Amino acid sequence: MNVQPTRKVLDKNIIIQMLAEYAAYNNNGSAEEYVNDHNLLDNTVRQIQNFPWQEVADRLKLDRWRLYHWYFETFQRSLNAQMEKDDLQMMKDLIKDAAMKDIILDKQFQQHIKDNLSKEYHRSTFSIAFNNAKRQVYKETNRTEPPRVPFQQIKPVVVQISKQTEKINEELKKNIQTQKKQENVKEQIQAELKKNLDLLMQQREELCQKTKLANEMKLETTEILTTQITEHQSPLLQYEHQVDRDNSFITDCITTEISTNEDVIREMEGFRVIIPDFYNAMTFQDLVKMEEFYKFDE
Repeated sequence: MNVQPTRKVLDKNIIIQMLAEYAAYNNNGSAEEYVNDHNLLDNTVRQIQNFPWQEVADRLKLDRWRLYHWYFETFQRSLNAQMEKDDLQMMKDLIKDAAMKDIILDKQFQQHIKDNLSKEYHRSTFSIAFNNAKRQVYKETNRTEPPRVPFQQIKPVVVQISKQTEKINEELKKNIQTQKKQENVKEQIQAELKKNLDLLMQQREELCQKTKLANEMKLETTEILTTQITEHQSPLLQYEHQVDRDNSFITDCITTEISTNEDVIREMEGFRVIIPDFYNAMTFQDLVKMEEFYKFDE
């Protein structure tokens, strides 16, 4: 009975440790750094020309082909297990457009999609995503895979679609940036309005306080003036009464004087009428006698 040899189980940690030591040796780095960063390890291994795969396989006691297959099929695929959402959507759009036009999704078409992706993916990751997108498109459109048509015949259309897709993405990014700028401006305006509103409210509060203080001062001043007026009102009224009495007395005196003078004037008016007649009736002798009489008195 022939017994098949047991297939050796690959230890991922041991393989990565061995590869990290070779990467550190060729780049003067630390093996621990590459062990902790698998993407850095992969970039370094791919940059090393004539990487000693056989030597590493011998030290690991593995077949070179098995090591090589594990690295490029299993390890690299784990680094890029999933494609970006934008790349998946672009792939689906291109496949859908090609399916509607009965375009064969051959290797040239797949390469065209790869050229328009945002980054390079592992071929297994790309193949899985491509096949899933193709099945989904055919199911949604209720179509079957068309007969093969050379990709070169429809390449200009595909290129145009890719350019339009890029243009749409650029416009979308610009719109997003513009929206962010508008939001920033809006936030700045809102902050400035809030600042001005707070300042106005502060000024309003200060004005209210000043108005309240002014009203209190006005009320206090009115009370003081009212008190002062009340205190000085009685003497003022007495003075006014005295002035009225004095004015009444003066008026009475003036009236009496005027009346007296009018009587005197009337008497003198009568006397002035009488005197001419008296002098006209006197004789010359009478006048001489009168003159002698006045001389005697002197």
